[in-house]
Amino acid sequence: MQTFREFVEQLNRKELDEVLDRFLPFAQKYLNIKHLPPIRMVTGKESREMKSFGCWDGEKITLNPEGRHPVDVCRTLCHELVHVVKNHTDGSDGSDHENEANAVAGVIMRKFAKANPDLF
Repeated sequence: MQTFREFVEQLNRKELDEVLDRFLPFAQKYLNIKHLPPIRMVTGKESREMKSFGCWDGEKITLNPEGRHPVDVCRTLCHELVHVVKNHTDGSDGSDHENEANAVAGVIMRKFAKANPDLF
């Protein structure tokens, strides 16, 4: 029998998948990304061990969606996609690369919000 937490996580994942289906093509077009890298979602123990909401390791994007609104997960994904486009793998706090990814992701999310007000 499914626990309440598993039920809520299943609903949240369905909602996240629906939002990502709308967001990914939008961000991909804006950033002119021809081929998306693999995107991996972590849950459970692995999500609790992550030290950030997302990361780009040069090969794949890893996202931690647990307990987060789907649009917030999209913002993290967008931030990591900027790193992909710029080929940044150093995400040190306050670095030029990190500041650029934050700024560009913010612009894209505002444009996405205007195009998809029902999600906000």
